[in-house]
Amino acid sequence: MAMSINVDLSGLNNFGSRLEAGQREVARHALAEMDEFVPRDKGHLRDSGIIVNRGKTIRYKMPYAAPQFYGLINGYRIHHYTLLGTGRRWDLRLKGNSAKMADLRHSFVKGAELYGSNR
Repeated sequence: MAMSINVDLSGLNNFGSRLEAGQREVARHALAEMDEFVPRDKGHLRDSGIIVNRGKTIRYKMPYAAPQFYGLINGYRIHHYTLLGTGRRWDLRLKGNSAKMADLRHSFVKGAELYGSNR
């Protein structure tokens, strides 16, 4: 009994670029989702977020971004943020929200076109 098997591997040719596109899409979506957790006084810190390194890094350009992110100014802990729900390590607040993380996973699959362009 003879059997024939055909395997189409043409999708692997552009797999790396598709993964990179998915990573950029997740970074774009994560930047937007983290916005509600970033401390805000006049909005300059929230507005300064950019995606760099082909979607591998989100960077905030304001000079006070790092102290706000880590919650330390001159070695002293920041206790009072301007809005309820904002504070240090806003990336972990996003990571702890399972619904938002599910949305990020979906945006990666969509950006990378892992299941074809029709889904």
